[in-house]
Amino acid sequence: FVVLAQTDIVILESPEGLVAGDYLTVNGTLLDDLGNSLTTLEVPSAAVVHLMIDNISVASVETDPVTGQFSLGYPLPEDISAGAHIITVQFYGGRDWVDPIGVGEPSNPEYYLPSFATVPFNISVPTKISLITAGGDVNREDVMTIEGILLDLVDNPLPDLTIEVWLDGDFMTNVETDENGVFTAVYPVPANAALGPVLLEIRFNGTSFYLP
Repeated sequence: FVVLAQTDIVILESPEGLVAGDYLTVNGTLLDDLGNSLTTLEVPSAAVVHLMIDNISVASVETDPVTGQFSLGYPLPEDISAGAHIITVQFYGGRDWVDPIGVGEPSNPEYYLPSFATVPFNISVPTKISLITAGGDVNREDVMTIEGILLDLVDNPLPDLTIEVWLDGDFMTNVETDENGVFTAVYPVPANAALGPVLLEIRFNGTSFYLP
């Protein structure tokens, strides 16, 4: 018969939240069921652990043969979606003593079973506002129309979010973006409006996962 050992991955350090484009680092340990590092013929042995984001493998690294420690890193793409994601660190086990045979890695020490650990993290995405309406002049008692589009870092439109319109530091109105990220604000210019230049501000104050 063959004696096999369970393995245990512990994620010691991982981010709770990052911004799209940031560098993600995950630190932890891979040990056997007795809390020892893995061995080959009683000699401490490195093993390969894989970093997965939402079940997609993005990086791998060898553990320290003596301590079982690992540090995995990955530059997050700028087009990663906002919201909740899952970090998984996985050890595939040795090649011959896993089920099914062959799903492990030849470089791993034999007689150790696969294991994995997961932690959640959140992604926030930067945003930008692009005005469709150019600046110009408007007469008293005319209607001023302000149009624009709210985009994320890679120019994806952002629907159903609130945009604020300010004139000369005074709040004018808020509007919602449509399914294409477009917003339209209409402002009737008062008959007693002060003459001269007026500063127009369009603000998006952000949400849990979209930055201002």
